Amino acid sequence: MSQSSSAQILQSLFVAFAWAFDAQQIFITIFTEADPAWHCLKCTDRTCNAASSPCSLHPSSWVWTSPSDTSTISEWDLNCSGKALSSLPTSAFFMGCLIGGFMLSTLADSVLGRKKVLVLSCLIMSVAGALTALSPNIWVYSVLRFVSGFGRSAVTTCSLVLCTEAVDDKWRHRLSMSAFLFFTLGFLSLPSLAYICRRSSWRLLYLFTCIPALCYTILLNFIAKESTRWLSVNENTDKAKQFCQVFSSMKKLVTTRSTLWKLVSIMIVGYGIDRDGILWYASFGWESRAESLS
Repeated sequence: MSQSSSAQILQSLFVAFAWAFDAQQIFITIFTEADPAWHCLKCTDRTCNAASSPCSLHPSSWVWTSPSDTSTISEWDLNCSGKALSSLPTSAFFMGCLIGGFMLSTLADSVLGRKKVLVLSCLIMSVAGALTALSPNIWVYSVLRFVSGFGRSAVTTCSLVLCTEAVDDKWRHRLSMSAFLFFTLGFLSLPSLAYICRRSSWRLLYLFTCIPALCYTILLNFIAKESTRWLSVNENTDKAKQFCQVFSSMKKLVTTRSTLWKLVSIMIVGYGIDRDGILWYASFGWESRAESLS
């Protein structure tokens, strides 16, 4: 492959950003399924004060410290239902990852291609995550977590392959590392979102993460181009040449001096915003998380 244009690099960065939404769906249960704090209604109740768990106490002697809908554990009274039931959604999620990994990865290499499977995976993950906010019980919640895990199973692999196959060897390893950076940023964004929803329902956290993911999926379908390597292997050389010509024509647009200066200015502003956000997270994020679980 010839030297990569700026358009190819920007597209690869946009494709790699899917890792951020993937990280959110993996670790979101740390906050939505957290064991909330509880306290006794009467300070003079010695039996209640001596208990380490509310399961052995009368329901009228204790209450949740936060609203009951801040966690699935407190909303559906799963704190005394056993570990098997309370951990069912997490098990269903990773079971979906296992099954989806076998099925979707095969389609990416054979029939559909990298882009279509990536768009399909992001669509399933975001829609299932948004529908999770409507779950009436633990069973529907677990089924939707399974579907979400099934969808996200191909996000990381297809995204990484698609963004690296679009550039030359010089940029390939750099863009592959950017995917892991986006994964970290997606994980680090969760405490901030959870802090915003700390007094609200856990359902809002799913909406705050899945609605942007759905918007990203729509843009991905129009912005991303199929891998020219995959098109060449599958004997679709005409379309591969067409995509190469598109990137070649866009190269002239983004190599002018004025455009580059605009990009540099935007990057400087974005760096300042990201730096302030990371500093805020380092100062208050884990502190608020510790207080919510204490």
